[in-house]
Amino acid sequence: MHRALTTIERSFLAMAERMVMNPVVMVRCRGTLPPDALRSAIERVQARHDALRVRIVRDASPWFSPRGVGVAPLRIVNRRDEHHWQQVVREELNDPFDVERGPLVRFVLVQGADACELLCVTDHVNADGRSGLFVLRDVLRLVDDPSRRLVPLPDAGCLDERLPGGVFDLGRVPRALRGIMGDRSRWLTQARAAYRDERRRLQGVPPPPATARPRIDFVHHPLDPERTRALVQACRAHDNTVQGALTIACAHALAHVRGHLVRRRRPKIGRISPIDIRSALEPSVGEHFGIFAWAPTSVHRPHVGADFWDLASAARASLARARRPWALAGLRRVIDAVEMLDLPLDGSSRWPHAMFDASMVVSNLGRIEIPRRVSATEIRSFGFFAMIPNVDFVLGVQTLDQLELDFSYCPERIDAAAVKRIAVEVEAILDAAIGGTPRGCARQLGFR
Repeated sequence: MHRALTTIERSFLAMAERMVMNPVVMVRCRGTLPPDALRSAIERVQARHDALRVRIVRDASPWFSPRGVGVAPLRIVNRRDEHHWQQVVREELNDPFDVERGPLVRFVLVQGADACELLCVTDHVNADGRSGLFVLRDVLRLVDDPSRRLVPLPDAGCLDERLPGGVFDLGRVPRALRGIMGDRSRWLTQARAAYRDERRRLQGVPPPPATARPRIDFVHHPLDPERTRALVQACRAHDNTVQGALTIACAHALAHVRGHLVRRRRPKIGRISPIDIRSALEPSVGEHFGIFAWAPTSVHRPHVGADFWDLASAARASLARARRPWALAGLRRVIDAVEMLDLPLDGSSRWPHAMFDASMVVSNLGRIEIPRRVSATEIRSFGFFAMIPNVDFVLGVQTLDQLELDFSYCPERIDAAAVKRIAVEVEAILDAAIGGTPRGCARQLGFR
């Protein structure tokens, strides 16, 4: 794969200067996985996807290059106890990739005598969460059956080039016009920064100290299999989705813990929802590795006395609207405008704080055909962890037999105690949604 980074990829590269953004997917196993078989499987899976064999060349316009990129590393850690994987995940969330060396993927095996965890870590500049799941799934399939044949996939290009056309779309901005305002927009940005620095100097304000990227942590809060099944049944009975229910549970819990339900009658909670649109692209992308999702922002207003399922239905409808052709055409227009200015959307603005009382990401990758057994090893569960700037937390959601809720957060923005309270309140709201007695902030929501 030899191409320039697209608008979205450059945006993630710019955001990575402010915060490490490593999506981590993980399977927890009863039994062990053979390291030699894993290394062989990783090499074969890497050969299937061009995007797993690249590094970034930093230039005026950064680009992907396969030159000199080796095999994805596998780090083996001796498993100390049942909770050791949490420390390893924290390390991987905070360990940036050397993007100029590559590859932009790595693996960690936390190996014990009778249990293990396998992590696949990617750089967000080159992958969404579902891409990591496809890679992890294929590695496990090859470990289980080394004779399985993997057909190499052609370069899928990128989301920018594959957004669908049609009646709602006027076509891409011609290549000749891309970046036509780039020099002027960069000059204005630099002039603004120079003016700000000079004003601070004249006012005697010292320049801000260079700070390291903030640390990322997470709270692990699974639901047991019985309540997971009951929640799925309740969502089906109300013609809703787990994603919609989780959105309102998180929004209400976040507003309650941050005190917004006290200060405002109907607080505004911004929700970013990564949506996999592989099947909507032209032609369909399927299981290629890369960034093939977009993340529209919706506003949710949980309030005392509101009916939980009505709010959940509104959350589901907002996701449905974001998948429509006019919404994807709107995404293309945004990308075109940014390309004309040749400036990445680096996420450094403070608009989320100005527009919303709080903001969050609810990322439900849903069910995917992860093997339940790999030779004599049983796959018990799997999880998803990630973080981006300017939000209170990112909820990574996965399910096999039980719902795994992993709240990633930055302690500089919200403290651990608050995130733990949010996780407890989310569980209480979901318990009430499946017919339990409302407790905690769940008492503020109406269930019928």
